[in-house]
Amino acid sequence: MKYTTAIIALSLGSSVTASRPSLTVKIQDGTFDDGAAALEPTLSWSTATKQGDVSYEFGLEADARPTADLASLPKNFWGSAAKSFGGWGVKARAQVENGDLGTAAVTIDASNNKDDLTVAIEATAGADFSVNSLSATKGFDSGSAHVEVTPTYNIATKESNVVVGYTSGKSEITLTASKDDQEVSIAQQLDSDNKVTPTFSRSGKMSVAWEKSLGGDNSMTTTLTPNEDVEVVWTDANWEAKVGMPISGNSLGPANVQIKREVIF
Repeated sequence: MKYTTAIIALSLGSSVTASRPSLTVKIQDGTFDDGAAALEPTLSWSTATKQGDVSYEFGLEADARPTADLASLPKNFWGSAAKSFGGWGVKARAQVENGDLGTAAVTIDASNNKDDLTVAIEATAGADFSVNSLSATKGFDSGSAHVEVTPTYNIATKESNVVVGYTSGKSEITLTASKDDQEVSIAQQLDSDNKVTPTFSRSGKMSVAWEKSLGGDNSMTTTLTPNEDVEVVWTDANWEAKVGMPISGNSLGPANVQIKREVIF
């Protein structure tokens, strides 16, 4: 049985616009010559401000392990700017990952609440600026149901897909279709505490998820994927436990257990 334990959090300070920095310490699975090598401490921090009618947000994740190489400390950092133009809200966000200052992942979202329309662009900025994918989401009411249609086109691979969501009462249906496969999920709220979601694909793969509310924000979700695995996620206040076991025929493999605890002072 494998165990992974994550302990989140030491609040180090606060300000009016900045969130409190948090320290995440993760005990990694595996064998290490040095006990300190098993730890993966990460410091996270974000802040927000507004100048005129433009809202800005900034954040970073940094390695908190002692080192003389300060340039190796930043893992990811990001920034975003948002502004409204008439009935449209536009937000641009750039993120640098793994300390690679040469490139940044860029997303641009434009939404119009009145028309229930959202357009999104994903791109990469570096020596050149290239658009990776384009998508749009259009929602509309049909009787007592709400329908959302989201086509997406990947410019790099020249592949496209469309996601259609249908919500009516206690039922939610999601259809995802591409050239290679089609998948449908049917979520049914059985009562105030139980929700069941079977998922089927044309390739023959299927899964069933059962989500049970335990009161408040606490819940337990069990997902069974035949011939692949069974996963149980239990959330209880600031605790989260995840247990996964591979399935081969009628046999269960060794369990992989992850436990996470968030503590805020």
